[in-house]
Amino acid sequence: DSESLVQWYLELKPLINQAYSELGYEDDFTNTLQDAITRVLDMELPKSSMELIQPSVMYKYANPQLEALPDTDKLLLRLGKDNLLVMKSVLLELHEKLAQQKNGVH
Repeated sequence: DSESLVQWYLELKPLINQAYSELGYEDDFTNTLQDAITRVLDMELPKSSMELIQPSVMYKYANPQLEALPDTDKLLLRLGKDNLLVMKSVLLELHEKLAQQKNGVH
């Protein structure tokens, strides 16, 4: 439930921002979170096969273009299309609610 997630985040936000600041970042973590959510929402599923190969202990995508994607994108692809669509749906709601909180709309 995105409403509960936003409330939970807002309660923990001072601690999250403190930890983020201790890592050397000066901006509000919400900006970074919203950027990450936007990146996932903008991610397109490949239309080609996402076949995996196992040349060693680790699996790799057989398609070199997929294998060249950032590790975060490859992890999201491995969730599978259905799970990724569910995740995007929840993230879209979360993103909208965070934007409303940031703009003072409840």
